[in-house]
Amino acid sequence: MQSKANKDLYDTISALSGTADFTTTEKSWLLSLANRRLREAFITTDIWPRYLVAYEPRTMKNQVVPVTEDGFYIFGAGTDDVDGLYVLNGTQNSSAAYTVYDSASTALHSLIYSGAGTTWNIISGVPSSGNAALYTNTVATNSTTDTTEATVDENGWTVGTGVANAPIVRNLSPVDTFLRVHRERPFYNRSTTEYDYSVHSDGLHVLSVADTSQSAVWLTYKKRYTELTTLDSDGALGSTEVPLEFFDWLVHATFADFLRLDGQTSKAVIEESFAKGLLENEIEVAERVSNNNTVLQRIRTHTSQQARHR
Repeated sequence: MQSKANKDLYDTISALSGTADFTTTEKSWLLSLANRRLREAFITTDIWPRYLVAYEPRTMKNQVVPVTEDGFYIFGAGTDDVDGLYVLNGTQNSSAAYTVYDSASTALHSLIYSGAGTTWNIISGVPSSGNAALYTNTVATNSTTDTTEATVDENGWTVGTGVANAPIVRNLSPVDTFLRVHRERPFYNRSTTEYDYSVHSDGLHVLSVADTSQSAVWLTYKKRYTELTTLDSDGALGSTEVPLEFFDWLVHATFADFLRLDGQTSKAVIEESFAKGLLENEIEVAERVSNNNTVLQRIRTHTSQQARHR
């Protein structure tokens, strides 16, 4: 996904305004207005590719899937049984450790931080310092004192004693919007039952599960977006970026708000109309992508539909 520098956002708004001499208060207003418009664009559709996550396993307990989960989804490994949902399992070397289990709740493999070696390793069995690393990542993206919500680089994994290929390690993102939930991995080699659900304050409640002992489901969801924390007026933020698909909309919609704030209502109306056209163009692009896949296209059949509810 492409992005634009945060400074480009500030510079373009400044260019439209005809001034780069915003006061500290005005910069604060611009930031609030930009975040307001960012949220508006985000909730306009569920099909933004940047935020859409398809068929990711999540823990289910008492038929409830929480909005957040401290864990990782590992896939693409050449070694059997490495792929799967890694859930928090204590600590190793003063950092959080994660384990994937089989259907009998036996520990298969673990994701651990090596400590002195400043690497993340995938090993066989429970968290331990004595087992050889099947796969290793030398990008140490959290400190040895971080014992919760570990951050692990998704790519950059190399093969140790395991079988090629090296896996992809994906951090489980907080859910903004639940979209679909399946009993097993969907969109793969065969069809699978899709569950109905309801959403409550504690997460997604799965209705009429096929097996009450089932401890995980496969989610398709829209993950949360990140608000802007500041506007980079002097380039000090470096790599802080704005999603490209929102950039033009944010520039012109925020400028429209600033015109309205300044009492230039008629100009604000024109700028608002122009901004909406830009956002509609981006939504159209996202919809064309969505229409070319089946991730959000639900088809009910006698094999995919579960029991009805009263």
